Amino acid sequence: MVIGCCGAGKSTFSKALHAATQLELIHLDQHYWKPERRKLDNQYGQNQNMD
Repeated sequence: MVIGCCGAGKSTFSKALHAATQLELIHLDQHYWKPERRKLDNQYGQNQNMD
């Protein structure tokens, strides 16, 4: 798992790591946010705006 601040180069590093190792690359934002920028339902069945 690669973590860091916004703009730190996580995606760039992860893509390079994937290219070098062929490990699966999963961007958690794609799994966490719906297309309309709303969170997926939480454990209580509620969702929230990004704001």
